[in-house]
Amino acid sequence: MVGSKEEFSAWTTWVAFFTLPLVAFGELAAYRAIRAVAIETLGAAGPDGMAALEVSLYYQFGGMLAAALAIAVFGPHLVAGGALALLLGGGAWLLSDPGAVPFWVAMVGHGMAWVSILAAMGASATGGTPGLRYAIVFGFYAMSNLTHTLAPLVPDDYRWTGLAACGAGLALLPIPTLTWWFAKKQPRPPEEGATTRVMGAALLVFVLLLSAKAVWALLNPIRIPADPDSTMGMIQLVANPITVITTSLLTIPVLLVLQLLKKPAAIGALSGVGALLMSTAAVLTWSMGDATPAVLMLIMVGLGEVFIYPWAYGRMVSDCHWRVTGLLAMFAMLPQLLVRNPVELTAVGAAMILALLAIPIGALGWFADEWVFGDDLGPPVPRGRSR
Repeated sequence: MVGSKEEFSAWTTWVAFFTLPLVAFGELAAYRAIRAVAIETLGAAGPDGMAALEVSLYYQFGGMLAAALAIAVFGPHLVAGGALALLLGGGAWLLSDPGAVPFWVAMVGHGMAWVSILAAMGASATGGTPGLRYAIVFGFYAMSNLTHTLAPLVPDDYRWTGLAACGAGLALLPIPTLTWWFAKKQPRPPEEGATTRVMGAALLVFVLLLSAKAVWALLNPIRIPADPDSTMGMIQLVANPITVITTSLLTIPVLLVLQLLKKPAAIGALSGVGALLMSTAAVLTWSMGDATPAVLMLIMVGLGEVFIYPWAYGRMVSDCHWRVTGLLAMFAMLPQLLVRNPVELTAVGAAMILALLAIPIGALGWFADEWVFGDDLGPPVPRGRSR
């Protein structure tokens, strides 16, 4: 019925699709600008400054944990607003008075924002919109790579543009917050036993994300070209993010069409293919050494990661009560902090695990989405507490 609560709830996901990836873009633009200033100022301050940069990882983790706990009380959208404000405050403080403390404040805000924005995407996705749900996260992943590509192009005198983008994201956030706040009043109850199955699948997805992050260590020799100013060097620098951005932007319309046609979006099968692509490219790079066709391998990895990460992020935070989306989002982002420059032996082992996971992950996405998550095209009402 037009104007019904079910129809309004479906709009929650549409609003999230058009707004939350832009909020993520603003947050990441600020983060990269703040980190560039910190590296420039603290890195030049000697050992103490370098130690302050390393310690910032703990502040990020503290922010992630704080967000997971706060989301259980206030919801992900409100926590995202507070996180963006904290990031903006710390960033403005750092730009006006460079030092370790304002940088740490900003990193707490970043950790909170990274978790809460992803959790907001999961909470905003309804049970009847699987294609649209994945489209949100593909947009999120495309925006993260876009900031990575654009950040080096911003002149040092215009570092404030990152904070301006974050402010724009904060100004945009009330729109998805309000639609979610009203829609969550009539949650779609989870199926019996779904919580246990979702948590079990989340553990498998966490291992997938952990392995994918560790595999990146095998690609370190080709990530920075020998001559970055040459034409081939410039192509090598942008090959991976451009592949990710292009593939994401081409996939999003397909997902929207599937949603409009009321067809399922079993992209977990592509995630299994992505795991094979990424592990193959990493092992070839590690084994071939200087003879590695760097651009080809980086394109392969870009295709692999764009099929792994958005599906994994979407699966981790979807089809659960909004109070636990923060905890699941924290575990989705945790591999970025846990895996820092692993030794080659660890990375090779991770590549093997990634290849082995391709089969169960692909099967999960193709056959088991409805059984595990109840991911059907039923009434588009957000999941929540049982009646």
